[in-house]
Amino acid sequence: MYPLTHFLFPLVISLILVTNGFFNYYQAVLTALLGMMVDIDHYLHRVINYKDFNFRNCWNKAVTHKDKRERTLIHHEKGFILITIFILIILIFSSKLALIFAIAYYSHFLLDHIHIQAKRRFKFKEMGFKFNMPLYEIILNLALVIIILAITLNM
Repeated sequence: MYPLTHFLFPLVISLILVTNGFFNYYQAVLTALLGMMVDIDHYLHRVINYKDFNFRNCWNKAVTHKDKRERTLIHHEKGFILITIFILIILIFSSKLALIFAIAYYSHFLLDHIHIQAKRRFKFKEMGFKFNMPLYEIILNLALVIIILAITLNM
């Protein structure tokens, strides 16, 4: 999934918690940003293994699946277990902070592990960045934006 989806999905979950008084808007936005930032490992992999600091190169390699090892530990089962342990340790100190990390990471992990055979993809290039977005992700993003608007307009 693309960064926008990884931002919008935890934002919807967090905004529901805002409406229930458990989160404030800052915590909701932080959760959404962290949900998107889980993918920083793709960039770090590129920098460490290829000494390539060019963000566009990293993006394009990830989109075209040219580097099969760019998904590091946190995108796999062992990483899932380690992040869960990390979240449980945070839970000892702050339930709210643990929930922020949990929503960010688990929503990201869930979205990355949904495998739908996409018959229709939209391939385009913008400012040198390649996109190969499936139709279902575009529909999901539109639905998430509508949900966000509905939640925020009813507050």
